[in-house]
Amino acid sequence: MNILSEVWSGFTTTLKGMWVTGREYLTGKPITVQYPYTKREMPYRFRGMLVNDVSICNGCTKCSRVCPVNCIEIEAEGKGKERHVTKWVLNYQKCCWCELCVEVCPDTSLLMSHDYETVFTDRNKMIRDFVADPIPPFTDVNPKPGTNPYPKKENEGDSESGRAAA
Repeated sequence: MNILSEVWSGFTTTLKGMWVTGREYLTGKPITVQYPYTKREMPYRFRGMLVNDVSICNGCTKCSRVCPVNCIEIEAEGKGKERHVTKWVLNYQKCCWCELCVEVCPDTSLLMSHDYETVFTDRNKMIRDFVADPIPPFTDVNPKPGTNPYPKKENEGDSESGRAAA
């Protein structure tokens, strides 16, 4: 008799699960997207790849000092307003996407992009020098939700540049 009650319990539990699934399927809005054909709009506070506009950066090294994993290396020349960055290297292998560097940046040259499709085919490409390979200047330092702050290039999306198309 115990076996029959277990079989009956399993049968009713399966029917309940199918009832919930069928109800959500027929009446609910789908919660999945057909990736990669449809891409999700990321929330405003999403932390994607860290990017730096070195044309704005003054080389104060605050970001390098606050970084808990020491993934930022900065070298600058000159003093005062004549100061300019000669080396700004970011190691994506170490970066923990904590956004502390973005918060302390006085020039707002650092930004967490909304890129979530970044692919590296070689570990050496995960170390990026923003002075030798600059990104386009930011078009909007405080982007609106769901927008990409830097303009899209014609040949964007290759893994050579270190970031994928948004």
